[in-house]
Amino acid sequence: LLPDEDAPLAERSEALFEWCRGFLGGFGLAAGKDPPLTDESREALDDLARLAAATPEPDGDDEDEAAYAEIEEFVRVAALLLHGDCVMGPRHRHRLN
Repeated sequence: LLPDEDAPLAERSEALFEWCRGFLGGFGLAAGKDPPLTDESREALDDLARLAAATPEPDGDDEDEAAYAEIEEFVRVAALLLHGDCVMGPRHRHRLN
């Protein structure tokens, strides 16, 4: 869903920020008003919201490329964490009760 690695950094960053916006909209619709989130997931959701509000810099260097790679990995892990809390967590809690 993101541009290839050979695309300009600004284009890849904007696409990642747009993905975060779309994810937050979909998450809000699917999870409802008060989803069962851990503190870690709430923090990840807040961080995703900050990324969704970000705008890319027009140019970047190797340091910015490294930062982008870390942010991209964070977004991947945050989405999995939120999925785990909202989908997998209730299933496991139900089995234990």
